[in-house]
Amino acid sequence: IDQFITQGGETIVISGGEPMLHPEWEKIAAHSCKVGTRVCLATNGSLISRYIEALAGLPLRVLVSLDGLVAKTHESARGRGTLDPVLAGILGLAGKQNRACSLGLNVVVFKSNLIEVPRLIQFALDNGIDYTAFCVLKHQGRNRNQQVQPLNSIERLWLHDYLDQKQLELGEKLRIEGANCGHENFLLESCDAGVYPCWLGRSVKVLPDGRIFACDQAEHPFFCVGNVHTDSLLSALYGEAISRKRSLIAERFAQTPVCRACLIGELCGGGCPSEALDRYGELLAPDGSCDARQLYFISTALAVEKNAGSRATAY
Repeated sequence: IDQFITQGGETIVISGGEPMLHPEWEKIAAHSCKVGTRVCLATNGSLISRYIEALAGLPLRVLVSLDGLVAKTHESARGRGTLDPVLAGILGLAGKQNRACSLGLNVVVFKSNLIEVPRLIQFALDNGIDYTAFCVLKHQGRNRNQQVQPLNSIERLWLHDYLDQKQLELGEKLRIEGANCGHENFLLESCDAGVYPCWLGRSVKVLPDGRIFACDQAEHPFFCVGNVHTDSLLSALYGEAISRKRSLIAERFAQTPVCRACLIGELCGGGCPSEALDRYGELLAPDGSCDARQLYFISTALAVEKNAGSRATAY
C-alpha cells in the first residue's frame, strides 16, 4: 500500500473474495484510509451486519454487490441464501447516523436482472444509498462457464442509454457510475496518438499470494508482471516485462484480420485484451463485445447526424 501511494497511486480498492474474512481487514482498511486519497472496500455484503460499527467509522467507500431485489435473480449469480443477509447489511449501514463511509451498490447486469435495474435505482433512492455502479456481465471470473446469460448488444445499448438518461433526470439525488457498458470507453477515449487505450499499467492488482497484475480486471498469467515478495511496484510497472506486453497489445489491431476489416477497428483495437484471453485464450482475437461497440458507434453517429440536421433546419 505504501509503495503504491509513493508511486502516485490514487485509489485503493480492497476486495476479494470477501475482504472482511481477512483477520486484519480493519487494520488494512484503516491504514489505507490514512495514506490513500480514495479508498473503496468492495464486499459481497454477507458480513456487513457483523461489522457495521467498524465500517461506519472509516472514511471510505463501501461498495456492496447487489444484483437484484428478488432472491431468484440475485442468487442466480451469487448463490442460494445470499440475498437476505446482504439486504439486512445494506439497510443497517445506510441507516447508521453520522457514518463516515459512503455506501454504494455494485450491480452486475445480465439478461435475467436487466428488468430490475429501475427498481434497484429506486431502492437506492429510497434508502439513502449514495451511489450505484453498474457493469455488464462478461465471460470472466465466476462466469467463465456462462452459467448466467449475458446481455446481447441491443440490451447493452438500452442499458447505457437508460443509465445516462436516469443520471440526467436525478442529478445530485443519486450518483450513477459505470454507465459505460463495455463499448463506448474504447470509442470515446479514442487515441489521438493512434494507440489503443488499454488500461495496462494504469491500474494494478495484487493478489494474496503477492502476484502483481498490471490490470485490475485481469488474472490471466499474461498480465502478471512480478510479485511483491521479490519485486517493487516501481520495477514491476515500469520494467521490461510490461513494456513488451504493451507492444504486443498495440499490435493486436494490425495482426487481427477481423479487426482490420471492421468499420471501427482502428478505434477500439479489438477491445479488452484481458477479456479476449479469458474468452478465447488468444490475445490476437477481439474481446467478444464487437457487436455492442458497432451498434453504439452507429447509433451515436446517427444521433449526431440527426442533431446536426435539426440545427440546420432551425437556422
